[in-house]
Amino acid sequence: MKTRTAVVAALLAVGTLGLTACGSDDKADPAACKAAVAEQVSEAVKSGKEMGEDRPSACDGLSEKELDKIAREVASKEIEDSLGDLQESLDELEQSAP
Repeated sequence: MKTRTAVVAALLAVGTLGLTACGSDDKADPAACKAAVAEQVSEAVKSGKEMGEDRPSACDGLSEKELDKIAREVASKEIEDSLGDLQESLDELEQSAP
């Protein structure tokens, strides 16, 4: 339950990335931004703490549309991973039940 709460909190924080977006910049690197956001979310989930509202500097210069896309991709991946972990736990529980 704690993990799911952390995932939800992290995903809500990811959703705020677009709120502080600036215009697009030729130097902006969407792949670097996505990696930085994924790392922030992963750390928040592991620690069980809120991610915060600070956008990674790798995301500076990306448009709101690009940030929204990255946030959705990271959120989808985190949800998939969490559901996979939950399924593994359920499978283990089934196997250990008499």
